[in-house]
Amino acid sequence: MAKKLGVTNYTLTAAIKPDGDYLLVYFYPLKGNEQANKFFKNNDFAIALKPRYNLAIDYSHKQVGIMTLPVKIFLGSRASENVNNISTGVTAGLYAGYFLGWTNYVKLPAEEDYRVYNHGVSFNVFFGINKLELTDVNSLNTNSFRGSIASSSIGLSVGWHYKLFTLFLASGFDIPLSDQADDWVFKGQPWLGFGAGFEIF
Repeated sequence: MAKKLGVTNYTLTAAIKPDGDYLLVYFYPLKGNEQANKFFKNNDFAIALKPRYNLAIDYSHKQVGIMTLPVKIFLGSRASENVNNISTGVTAGLYAGYFLGWTNYVKLPAEEDYRVYNHGVSFNVFFGINKLELTDVNSLNTNSFRGSIASSSIGLSVGWHYKLFTLFLASGFDIPLSDQADDWVFKGQPWLGFGAGFEIF
């Protein structure tokens, strides 16, 4: 049938909607192939999933979202003693990357509707901003500035996604946005962070 429609090397993409005892399939148009698109438009497509069967469909896409990191562990220090290397100040920002996901459809005999499970993993770059508190404990020079300054965070993250919610494991660096943080013991030191977020698009 594909050859008759003038399609010999192709990848079909579609939206799937559970309806009654079927999974309805709506194919997206193929660029430059009106004959195939007419066939998709004039015909209905569905998958009959038997009770207790689990159908997994994989998909992937680029994504952008919001991520917060409430906990960061600095892996090094410029001080002679590495103390208080756990930061609990919230870092908030945007992530962008590539998502690999799976949707599972399950129909149980006693239930009218399908159960739908969306989950996946993602690989992202991250940019955020946070408030850096400079104190006697985290400064090399006791006579330097004390107080709060803005700091940016850049890094990479791996996300585990379930529906719209995501848990992240991230690693990166904090870059103070002021020269007053030159004596900060964690300046230029990498951190490991744990956080959560959700996809925007």
